[in-house]
Parts: sequence; C-alpha cells; structure tokens
Amino acid sequence: MKGFALRASLFCCLLAFLTPFLAHAVGDFPNGSRTYLRSDIGYAVQEDMHLKAFGSKYRLSAEDGARCDVVFGYRLNSWFSVEAEAGVAWTRLLDYGQHDYYQVPVLANLAWTYPGEKFRPFVSLGAGGVGLIAAPRNSGPTDKDLVACGQFATGIQYRFSHHLEAGLGYKLLIVAPASLGYVEMSPNRTHSFFASVRYNF
Repeated sequence: MKGFALRASLFCCLLAFLTPFLAHAVGDFPNGSRTYLRSDIGYAVQEDMHLKAFGSKYRLSAEDGARCDVVFGYRLNSWFSVEAEAGVAWTRLLDYGQHDYYQVPVLANLAWTYPGEKFRPFVSLGAGGVGLIAAPRNSGPTDKDLVACGQFATGIQYRFSHHLEAGLGYKLLIVAPASLGYVEMSPNRTHSFFASVRYNF
C-alpha cells in the first residue's frame, strides 16, 4: 500500500512539474476553446480478487458489470491534455452475501492525443483515489474503504464537428490493497470497454 501510494504521489509530482513544459510543446493549437467534457459508459470486467480473512486465503470472482465516468479536460496544446475524472464501476460479487461491489475512482490524468483531422487515437495515464463499497443484498453491514489507484486508458475518437466527437476505448483500473470489514484484499484490477461522447467548448 505504501509503495503504491508513493508511486502515485511521484506521478502527480512529475505531472505538475511537466505541465508548464508540455504547454509549450511543439504543435499548433487548433482554433477554439481548450476545454472539453467527455462522458464514458461501458462494460466492466472485475478480475478475481485475492482475499484474506481469519487467517485463511481465498479467491473471489465477480459477475461482469458496468462503468460510467465523466472527464473534464484542458488541452495544453494539440497533443497533450490534463484531465480530472470521476466515475463509478459496479459488479456483483459471487460470495455468500451476493454483495454489490462499487468502485468510485477520482483521478488526475495526463492524456496524449494524435491531432488527426477526423480520427484521433489517445492514450492516458492517471492516478488518484478510489472509494470501495461492498453492500450485501441480504441483511448485513456495508463495508467501505478509501485507497490509492492508478489507471491506463486508450482509445480512438471520431470528430464529427469542431464541438462534437464520439469514440471507443479501454481502461485498466488498478486498485491498491484494501480492507473491507474483516476481509483484507490484495491489489486488484478492473477492465472496462466503453463508448464515449466528447463535447469541445
């Protein structure tokens, strides 16, 4: 946990250090505002979780679920952007309590986009925190935790006009070790495949 948090902190410091340099990177900035808003919604696949409780270790699977996010971005130039992202991912754990498992990530991203005329591939890296919630469908307490997380995302956008774009993409969310009630959870990963709509102001 400490190692993951340290790496996330170093990433944020590096992002803050590089921002003024990226703002002057080579490349013409297109006409119009630098800000944009993107909405992502799609399919989420939770990898098996490695858990420990009362001295015993076991693996827990989950049903496939859904994820939706909202991203606010600021274009430094034609190639690089900084983003603030928040969202929620939901799956159902295949345990005795049939818990609904929610992940609520809040991330700061650095994104690279190829400034094509119509098709615009992108890649982004992010770091931040994620709230974890395990809510049983039958009686029982709801367990929560807040830990560090990191994210890799890639995809492609198609530009319909100066203001409107749509696209497809993939995200990998990596969550640091957590404690949900009496259960200790090792680092785990969630994959999501999404469709997006982006509005350039």
